[in-house]
Amino acid sequence: MHRNLVAVVIRCGDLVFYGKHAEGPYEGKWGFASVDSHIESRPKQAARRLAETSTLGLLDNYTMEKKTTPLGIKVFVIKTENKDFATQLERVSRFNRSCFPLGSSPPGLAPWSHTKFSDEKLSDVDLYTREIQQFIFL
Repeated sequence: MHRNLVAVVIRCGDLVFYGKHAEGPYEGKWGFASVDSHIESRPKQAARRLAETSTLGLLDNYTMEKKTTPLGIKVFVIKTENKDFATQLERVSRFNRSCFPLGSSPPGLAPWSHTKFSDEKLSDVDLYTREIQQFIFL
């Protein structure tokens, strides 16, 4: 059971945003932004903060809809109409990494090494994303 896990899924119509983790235990795997919110008592507030940091502030006005997976992950679905969002975020992340020697930027400054929108489940994903995919692609 994942009682404290909060995840953010960004949608553009039928497309779902995926980012390839740039660092951490899931480095190199595709996934959704997620965080253990045990410190934050308000999951929606944790999701808003996670949405801002994982998108480097590139999301404009958006709405969030909360869902919970069978294993307890609180998934906040964000809808955007910016079809270029994934490309823009990847470019900003690439630029941020290039500002530091040897391509090593401070943690969180470039959360994704690659990004894309997809209308199907990806296979090379992190553990939490696998569960969320089963839930959102019903």
